[in-house]
Amino acid sequence: MRLFIASIIVIVLAIPRDSMAETGFDFGFVRPAMTEQDFRQAFDNPGIAVVCTGEDRRLPSSIVKALTVPPAQMAVGAKRCRHLKEDGEGGWKGIDVKLAEVCCADLFVTLIRDGDDNRIALVNARAKADTFMALMRHMAVKYGPYDSYKDNVATWKRDGQTAYLIQSDGEAYLMMLDDHLDGRLPR
Repeated sequence: MRLFIASIIVIVLAIPRDSMAETGFDFGFVRPAMTEQDFRQAFDNPGIAVVCTGEDRRLPSSIVKALTVPPAQMAVGAKRCRHLKEDGEGGWKGIDVKLAEVCCADLFVTLIRDGDDNRIALVNARAKADTFMALMRHMAVKYGPYDSYKDNVATWKRDGQTAYLIQSDGEAYLMMLDDHLDGRLPR
C-alpha cells in the first residue's frame, strides 16, 4: 500500500502545473452535462448505436436490466444509455469502450431532462483492476492532483463536476458526475 501511495505522489509531483486545466471531465465521446444528441453522435462507428431505457429494440434481458433506472428516477424522466453493437442475428450486445488509451471499460450514462435537452448527469465506467493506475495517471495529467484520496477512492472536483476513481473487488470504477444534474436524481 505504501508503494502504491508513493507511486501516486510521484505521478502527481511530476506533472507540470501549467498543464493542469481546470475544466470539466471530458473523454471526447462522453462527459458530464453533455446532451443526449451530442452523446449519440460522438461515438460514430458503423454497427454501434447508443441505446437508452425504453427504446424499442430487441435486447437481451441482461441489457434491459442494465438500462433500467430506479422508479424514483424514472418518475423525473431519467434514463440510462450505453453503447451496443449489432450481434449479426438482428439483436444487440454490449461492448466495451476505450477510455484514455485504457482498454476496455463497460460504460453507461444516466441522463436527466434539463430544459429542452436530456443531459448526462452521471457517467459510470467499469474496467479491470489493472487499469486503475493508467486511469489515475490520465486523470492526474489531464486534471491535476486529486482533491482527496481515501480507502482506494481518488476524488477530483472541477467546474461543478466530481470524478471518483475507485479500486474495489478486482475492478476499477470511474464515476464522473455533473454536481447540479446528479443532485436532481432521486436516490
